[in-house]
Amino acid sequence: MHQSHAQRKLLLSSMVVLLSASLFAFTTGAQGAPNQPAVAPQHTPHWMVQILFDKGTDPWTLSTFQKFAQEGITDVEINMDWDAVEPSPGVFNWSTLKTYLLYCQKTHLKLVPIFWEYGYAGNPPTWLPGGNEVTSTGALAPEPAFWSQRNIQDYAAYIGHTLSMMNQNPGFGGAYIDYGWLDAGYGPQSSGIAGYAPQDVSEFHVWLGDRYHTITALNDQLGTDYASFSAVPAFIPGQAHFPLYEQFRTWSYGTLLGKVLKTAREATNQPLYIYYGGGMSDVGSLGNLPDVVFQLAKRYHAVVNMDTASHTAFDALFGSLSEAYGVPLLNEWTPVPGNLQELAQWLGQYPLEGQNRDGEDYYLYGGTGYQPTFEPATYPSYLSWHATLAKVKGQLPSYPVGIMVGYDQVLTNDLGAGITGGVGQLGSYIRTYRPAANVFTDLSVLDGAVSLNQFHTIIDWNGDLVSPNLNPQLKHDLDVFEQHGGTIIPGPTSANANAFALLNQPDGQYTVQTILGQQAVVSELGVGGTADYAQYLYFKVPSTVVPSTEPDVTVSVTYANNQTNNGFFLQYDSSDTAAPVNGAYDTAYPVATTTPVEVTDTGKYATAKFAVTNALFEGGENGGADFRIAAEHPGLAVSSVTVSANGQSQTFTPNELSRPSVPAQMSLTPSDPDVEAFASIDHQTAYIVLSNIGASSFTGTLTVPSAIVQTWFPHTGRNKAPISSHALLGVITPTASVYGPSWHVSIPSGSIGVLAVHD
Repeated sequence: MHQSHAQRKLLLSSMVVLLSASLFAFTTGAQGAPNQPAVAPQHTPHWMVQILFDKGTDPWTLSTFQKFAQEGITDVEINMDWDAVEPSPGVFNWSTLKTYLLYCQKTHLKLVPIFWEYGYAGNPPTWLPGGNEVTSTGALAPEPAFWSQRNIQDYAAYIGHTLSMMNQNPGFGGAYIDYGWLDAGYGPQSSGIAGYAPQDVSEFHVWLGDRYHTITALNDQLGTDYASFSAVPAFIPGQAHFPLYEQFRTWSYGTLLGKVLKTAREATNQPLYIYYGGGMSDVGSLGNLPDVVFQLAKRYHAVVNMDTASHTAFDALFGSLSEAYGVPLLNEWTPVPGNLQELAQWLGQYPLEGQNRDGEDYYLYGGTGYQPTFEPATYPSYLSWHATLAKVKGQLPSYPVGIMVGYDQVLTNDLGAGITGGVGQLGSYIRTYRPAANVFTDLSVLDGAVSLNQFHTIIDWNGDLVSPNLNPQLKHDLDVFEQHGGTIIPGPTSANANAFALLNQPDGQYTVQTILGQQAVVSELGVGGTADYAQYLYFKVPSTVVPSTEPDVTVSVTYANNQTNNGFFLQYDSSDTAAPVNGAYDTAYPVATTTPVEVTDTGKYATAKFAVTNALFEGGENGGADFRIAAEHPGLAVSSVTVSANGQSQTFTPNELSRPSVPAQMSLTPSDPDVEAFASIDHQTAYIVLSNIGASSFTGTLTVPSAIVQTWFPHTGRNKAPISSHALLGVITPTASVYGPSWHVSIPSGSIGVLAVHD
């Protein structure tokens, strides 16, 4: 998608923000301390299904619940209809809910209601006053105004009364507690970002007074001359002081979600669940920083449910945070009809839930007659696989390398900057290189949940650690880390403006392979494409080489002649508005030619030079790229790309995609990033779960390096390998390897394999 100049990354605010004292103090002041139960709820893995409150006209029948019980389901989640349960203020109709509780008693299931303030039909009720949310552009949002006191009070009362009614019923199994828009706080970013209703702005002024005490203190920090707190505007994205309002929005989400969690916890000691929706790069617009959710879950003994089934990177991050905060974790998936690849990915990432794993949550659609709609392919697979996955025990492996994701910048930078090198690129890195590393956030360090002492190397994934706004406490911790011998290295796709980066995009997939004796990036089929679809390699050029408009740019591509039916050319961000997408995809062929480069089978590398005479490298292409290499078919191998302009040049090589000191935790031969592999360690047994998320079957060899085995089983002798293994699911047999224990693996597309390795 082409971006205009106004949409480019804006200058960072010079304001330094101390998060620990302000962002996470959710229940101080008028809120008071939470009434925590004496004993935290005990959690065992649950196999859950989620259905709507009813079929549109009638409640579900006993036969539905009997079917679930026979299939090994443990919990039935009901998407609550607030309007149906509380048709008028303070008047409750619990008849349907009581019927479901009775069915759960008869079938030994547990009923788990899901409370939404806004997100499904009937939410909120038609009688609810208080008005709607407003976005930063002045548009109305669909959800209720965040800081409407009437909305807050009515919603909390609805939750508290309903849970009190259910609490002593043996069919009751806990509840989901959400606040705001569905499972993500503020609504999705469409016309601006939500959080600007009059009630929100009024509370912002109260928040400023509580934080700064005097308007002079605020003016001194901002360099402004406001006469009073009420004169301070609600800053919008792009304005110099927007980070201040972003901190308020994030604090608001945590405060109000904490309020309803407190109400729920006072009503029941049964498990509480918090849905986490959204992705790695939209937490700024949605206001739901992961660490905020984990802190609340820890405070109120809740479970975090991650509604991001296909996000490899997010699963790795949340698994690490679950163990760091000591919070149970489970994963929800809304099935794409017939998509076995995504189903396999969802279940294959089960080990990433760590030692606090709480199970899986499968969303079933509405339905007619007496049964919900069951996906004919994915639901039976869920049922057949979960019995095996239930045998997977233990915690995440602990490695001395940490991948740090910077979320502090969400609060100190312009929202448009996002999380560079986000979920797609980090997921690709994890699948391709399988690094022996744990993923965590800078905020988890500030919060004391993660200690840097456990690492000898930290990968600064998205360049947050070189930000001029780096939190002073975090900077101190990192300085101490380095003083004690620790190493900080940039991420493979560093957010540094001077990095020449290869970007991973849905239509720009690649692997790193050794081709003709050299390391090269190899183009792959784009996600969701046909055999000849989307063979792109996307590049972001350093501003030091091409600052903006540049009439004379040369791009040199060194490629392998190892194919007989392929070719490529260049598409670049240009000033020619007549070119596709307002100039973002102008075409260039090699110097003195008008046709693509023809790849041959000479077995040697060659270099093609492209003259770009009207470059406008402002990130107009997908993912903010400046140009892309367009290959006609998969398999184009590129060993280096050099960009030269105005006497400056910089070269990209695949070495930029892999860094030293980060060994692989396991490997597949042949290399295949479409086969994920994750481990869970339980005393003398390691469970490895493999999932094939590709369109083709995989047959090859899985190998775990001996050095990694020693970290899994630290009490094993240096030269001793695990003595036995057996497959719990899939075709997996032992083989011989000089590098460590290995197994022959055969996994169909959209399936998983589970291996137990014994010390």
